[in-house]
Amino acid sequence: MAEAAEGQETLEPTSPRNTAPHPSPGLLAKLSDRDTPAPELCVALESLCEVEEEALQPYIPHVLPLLSSSDESVSWAALEVFKLLSGAALATHAGYILDQLSSTHGGVRWRVVELLGSLEQRDLSLHASRVTEYTSHPDSSMRRRAVELLGKLDAPDLQQYAGAVVARLEDEDEDVRLSALEALGKLEAAAAPYKEDVLRRLADEEGCVRLGALSVLGNLPLEVVHLHGRDVLACVDDSDWRVRRGAMELLNRMQLEALEPRAIKECLQAVLLRVEHSDARVREWSVSMMHRMHSLTLFDSALLPAALTALEKLSSDEDRRVRSRAAEVRDRLQNAESVDVLAPADQ
Repeated sequence: MAEAAEGQETLEPTSPRNTAPHPSPGLLAKLSDRDTPAPELCVALESLCEVEEEALQPYIPHVLPLLSSSDESVSWAALEVFKLLSGAALATHAGYILDQLSSTHGGVRWRVVELLGSLEQRDLSLHASRVTEYTSHPDSSMRRRAVELLGKLDAPDLQQYAGAVVARLEDEDEDVRLSALEALGKLEAAAAPYKEDVLRRLADEEGCVRLGALSVLGNLPLEVVHLHGRDVLACVDDSDWRVRRGAMELLNRMQLEALEPRAIKECLQAVLLRVEHSDARVREWSVSMMHRMHSLTLFDSALLPAALTALEKLSSDEDRRVRSRAAEVRDRLQNAESVDVLAPADQ
């Protein structure tokens, strides 16, 4: 290979995946010179994206100050360079990168969040307290992304910052509220102390948020869910079909035999009110719930005639699955030689 001519740079970052161990003095000078025009800086930074990580290290101290450039394109290009770093190397500069969340440029803040999200959980947890500061940022997209970052933490670390997440359940932006619920969902049973805050979201104006609240409740211990069966049952009539299905799935997981007789009767009454629901899946669920109660010998004797009447009507339902299921349960009730039922609950 011919030797480099006198004065020629020993490293040309623009060559594909340059792995040379020595940095280019000319490129270093360009990155360090405050008078370098923004377009030239962007070209220089873009050339670094063709350098292997090992060869990139000498340039990093010169790229760091460019993260806070007043020119959005320069900041963006500098952040692109940091995308090339491995997790451990990126973690070394995470604090400085996080400082850029105060940028006035939304695109820069978005890229910063993306970079921080690529950190290992243990590295991200070291900066979680600073991330919480941005959960109340004036920009709703920034609040959402800060909550999403907290949601990447393991449950024990997330629990330390649950208060900041719960506060966002009342956010004016539905995406922020939903992100907060998704983060709380990671706590599973540990989210129980915040159940009242979550329950209020069952009345949220946005269906996706109501569904998110149901998902969080579904991760709580069943004994906690049982205490709020009425709230879940009300969601079976939700205007959003996803919420209706979510409520039915959660109710099907409930241990009916663990409920008080009065609660069982109220549940059966609620089921009977839904046998004419416009959603065939709700009607099918109603039949399944009656079957469960019969199988568990939990039928209230006073409601048995009403149940048989409802099942008779559903056996002619327009939906094939509803018809089949209703006829099966009706026959079970009619043909049983003895149905072990509870005495009517106290009025």
